[in-house]
Amino acid sequence: PVERVRATVSRLLDGRAPSVAQVARALCMSERSLQRQLAAAGTSYRVLLDGVRHASICRALTAGETGLTALAERVGFSGTAALHRAFRRWEGVTPRGYLARSSISA
Repeated sequence: PVERVRATVSRLLDGRAPSVAQVARALCMSERSLQRQLAAAGTSYRVLLDGVRHASICRALTAGETGLTALAERVGFSGTAALHRAFRRWEGVTPRGYLARSSISA
């Protein structure tokens, strides 16, 4: 179910982070069943949501999108400050630092 959840979260991620209940409904299962299946797979909804957001932002940045306000809104962050905090947690650098690092290694 992990890949199905990732795909569903990615599809529903449009301006707001989908809730676990919304994802469960989209997958035609109860919220509790979804949480149980994810726990059995050694993960959680929060971890998957975080991963989808991370991948989406990295793709957008490497594709040349630099409007962080729009990116933050698209993946359901409350603002650029929340995006910066999450990005620093994921990558250890700010989005700008990530772009600089990416351009050096390319």
